[in-house]
Amino acid sequence: MKRVTVGFTALLVLVGVGRADGAITISHEIVELSQARKGLAATATSTRLLFAGGRTGGAPTDRVDYYDIQTGTWSTGSLPEAVNHQQAASTGDVAVFAGGSIQGGSRDFAFVFDDQTATFDFDHLHAPRQEHAAAAVDNKILFGGGWAGDWSDVVDIYDVASGTWTASSLSISRNHLAAAATGGIAMFAGGRVETGGVMTDRVDIYHADTGVWTTATLSQPRSTFAGVSSGNNIFFAGGVTTGFAFSDVVDIYDVENDQWMVAHLSQPRSGLVAAAAGHHVFFGGGYIGGAKSDVVDVYDTVNDSWSVLHLSQPRDKLAAVSVGNKVMFAGGETADGVTSRVDVYTVIPEPSTLIIWSLLGAVGIGVGWWSRRRRAA
Repeated sequence: MKRVTVGFTALLVLVGVGRADGAITISHEIVELSQARKGLAATATSTRLLFAGGRTGGAPTDRVDYYDIQTGTWSTGSLPEAVNHQQAASTGDVAVFAGGSIQGGSRDFAFVFDDQTATFDFDHLHAPRQEHAAAAVDNKILFGGGWAGDWSDVVDIYDVASGTWTASSLSISRNHLAAAATGGIAMFAGGRVETGGVMTDRVDIYHADTGVWTTATLSQPRSTFAGVSSGNNIFFAGGVTTGFAFSDVVDIYDVENDQWMVAHLSQPRSGLVAAAAGHHVFFGGGYIGGAKSDVVDVYDTVNDSWSVLHLSQPRDKLAAVSVGNKVMFAGGETADGVTSRVDVYTVIPEPSTLIIWSLLGAVGIGVGWWSRRRRAA
């Protein structure tokens, strides 16, 4: 892995977000990937964030940008092959980037990244496909659905503990679906099932402890939308409905209470991406009516409140990933072409925490002053 400085701070903005019990602050920082690209995949391991693959505009790329969680530094590396539109998920020290396309042709590539050695192993899915979805639950990483000349129902399951693959099936073959996992389950929701813009509301639910599948339904059939989890909740947001109408619907599943709720984005759109930082869930980018979106809808799960932020560039075909109190939206396609832009949002600690930090800082200053006075005496 080649270590170089590829990110730089171009702008830092503090944004106050109103809330019933006061205001929180979300900072907005802009950095850059080492290479402009769209259709990249992103995920997080124990020590780093990975932004991999995609398309530079003319051809697929093998570029990987690494963000070191502890030091905040960036470095670069390479995938075993250049590929576009992969899906990625991770658990612990293992991340898997799988499927994707090269010049339109679907691939069965599965690149398994070991965080301890910072290396990729080249493996294969049971079937080549793109336009699929990925999620990780417990020690398993799943890739479901997709397209390879026809709609796919294949689910590839990678067992991190044993390093082995098994195959399963969704209840309906489809592409452009969304996936997310929490509380011992992984959900594969919605998707496109026929030509002419026919979407499904089917949700396939994988129970990690038993390997059993069950089903549920979204409030609205749709595809090309975002899936993400926060705490005990799984969210499916936006997308296009049957007939390609844009949706603002957010289906929220409470795993603990086995209940569905519905909320709404501030702007209906498709092709958005999502990531969660603590109890704040960010839904960013996408497109509507041929125009790119810069909207970032932020949902506070504790206070059940919504706010709106904006990306530095309207774009789609971007990737989202989070670590701790940070969410990053990287790459994508703007109206002018592919971009290397990374919008970094950081949720600032609650006022009570800031007060504690201020007191500790004051104590530190006082101790330093007292030590200097003693040395001077």
